Order: sequence, then C-alpha cells, then structure tokens
Amino acid sequence: MRAAGRAGMPPALPATGPGSDYAQLSRMVKRAGLLRRRPVYYGLKIGLNLVLLAAGWTAFAVLGHSWWQMLVAVFLAVMFTQTGFIGHDAGHRQISGSQKHGRPDRPDSWQSADWAQLRLVGLQAQPPSCLFGVYLGSSFAPNHKGMPVIGKNEKVDFLRRQVLTSRNIRGSVLTDLALGGLNYQIEHHLFPSMPRPNLRHAQAPVRAFCAQRSIPYSQTGLLASYGQVLRHLHTTGQTAGPEPAADTAAADPDAAPDPGHAGDSLPPVR
Repeated sequence: MRAAGRAGMPPALPATGPGSDYAQLSRMVKRAGLLRRRPVYYGLKIGLNLVLLAAGWTAFAVLGHSWWQMLVAVFLAVMFTQTGFIGHDAGHRQISGSQKHGRPDRPDSWQSADWAQLRLVGLQAQPPSCLFGVYLGSSFAPNHKGMPVIGKNEKVDFLRRQVLTSRNIRGSVLTDLALGGLNYQIEHHLFPSMPRPNLRHAQAPVRAFCAQRSIPYSQTGLLASYGQVLRHLHTTGQTAGPEPAADTAAADPDAAPDPGHAGDSLPPVR
C-alpha cells in the first residue's frame, strides 16, 4: 500500500519549517516539558539492571551443571534485552545530551543505530543468545511490519512519513517495561531524543494532533499486532514465490542436447 493514497495526505509540506505541522507539534511537546532529561529515572533503572544482571550471573556460577540453568538462561536473556533497551535510549541521547530539538535526525541513520546497539548487547550474551533474539525480534516486529512503505522520493512531510509507517502497541506499564518503550513507536519516531518515560505522556497530545489533521494513527493490542505481522508475512511469501523454470528446449530448438542425455538423440538420416 502506498501512503499517498491514504486519507489525510495533503500536498507536500516542509519537514521542519516554522509553519509546518511538525514544527507546531514540536513546540507543543517542548512547552509540555516532554523533552526534559530524566536523570533520576535512568539512574534507578541502570542501577537496578546492574544488580539483577549480577544476580543472574551469580546464580549461573552457583548452580553449575543443572537443569535450573534453563531458567537462568531465560532470566539472563530478559536482562540482556533490557540492557539493550538502555543502550538504545543512550544512543538516541534520551539519557543525557542537549535538549535542543531542531531538525529531526534522518530515520535511516537512527534505525540503523537501534540495531547496532541492540545486536552488540546480543553478541555479549552468548549463553542465552537464542532467547535474546526471540525477545528482541518480538519487541521490534510489531512496530512496522505490515505498515505502508513510503519511498524516499515520495513527497510526504516528516510528520506523516513517521506516523503512517509506524504502529503503536496498546498496553499497561508492564507492556512499556517488556517492550522498552518501543510500543510508543510513533512518538519515538517523531522525537527520538524524548526520554522513554515521557513517551507515554506524549501519546495523547500526538494522537489528538493527528486527529485534528485527519492523519491516520495506528494502534492495536500486542497479540493483535503479532496477528497482523503474521498475515503480512504470509501475504508477502505468497506474492514473492519462486519463478517457474524456463523450458530452454522449447525456447531454443537449435540448442545443443544435454550431455547427460546425448545417447537419447536420434541418429542422423543418411
């Protein structure tokens, strides 16, 4: 599906100009204090994360050769993913850095940074690496799979490009914890440097702003999002099926016979 055919798609607008929709939203978000750093939140989160990681490795050393290590592996996979989420926040300058929010970062650059930071943690988590991969993939997949893809050359302003191609996941504080704030993908795409705990508070004003401008805002439950992802993958797999092999004999009657079947050819007529 191409975004240009969606409802609420006016002519191209400047991405960050003083009169653009995105500039208006940015000023509103900044006035609400949603771009302020949250040092106490991150200090407590990083400290607790380190304590739990130390507890996991202690259990790993104490238990030795035991089936209980399966539970330890699950616990460490969760903690390594949570560490990856913290690294993701740091990479977007959510933890520290300037609060100035001018021209937004290029989406392709910070999406690549997401994977680089999270995969680095995964490489350090060799024992539970498979579980880490499952958890990480389950956190990322619901946000974009099955959403419209907008080409770089399509004239769509920054606000609509981010909102139309992202999907939020509805849930509680536990969902926020499990998905590392990635369930607020629309707000995160619009304001990559916004601290994670502020994303929940930014959702209501961003959604209302989009509704005022008839911009479709996608949000669904976690299980429903997995269903959408699976249907999208199924449809994509059917569309991109293997091409049938060409019949070279029919295409070129003068082609040389297959050496493996040379004996099957008829002798020349004398």
